[in-house]
Amino acid sequence: MQKYRHVINIGIQNTLVYRFNFLFRAAFGLIPLTATIFLWRAVFEGRQDSSTVATYTLTEMISYYLIVTIVDALTAVTDDDWQIAADIREGTISQFLLKPIDYLYYRLCLFFAGRIIYWVLEVSTFIFILFALEYAAGGHLFPLDILPPVISQVLYLTPFPYQMFFPVSVYLGKTTGAASGRG
Repeated sequence: MQKYRHVINIGIQNTLVYRFNFLFRAAFGLIPLTATIFLWRAVFEGRQDSSTVATYTLTEMISYYLIVTIVDALTAVTDDDWQIAADIREGTISQFLLKPIDYLYYRLCLFFAGRIIYWVLEVSTFIFILFALEYAAGGHLFPLDILPPVISQVLYLTPFPYQMFFPVSVYLGKTTGAASGRG
């Protein structure tokens, strides 16, 4: 167990080597959060006829987005997948097969070390496109139940709403009964 704690410690040190870069990433990570909150405030202030959008109040909409941000930070993919592929391709995975350390636990420790410090998503162009689609179709930007029913029904044929929108809407009490069973 001590060796895995050591790996987590090394992962944290590796992440903090570039403190200035870390500071900028953390600061700029707040920009989308702030922009989205201001956007929803503007949407709600512009509505003269109602204090809700679909069934969401401003407080519920901001709560939705904050919970989505937290869940996304805890579940986002990092460069671990790319590093595992590189370890296999370059043959460096063999060192883990010859030593008394489990490679999956090693990678898991590095993953948690990265999550302890910050939640940052670094992806290639292809993965970025997929995540952008998931971001929009999964309910990261807005609750999917404010969309026209036809679009919502099409989205529910994909896995994206079930990754973020569905669990958050269950938590907020917006999805109950038979709808939660279907989800």
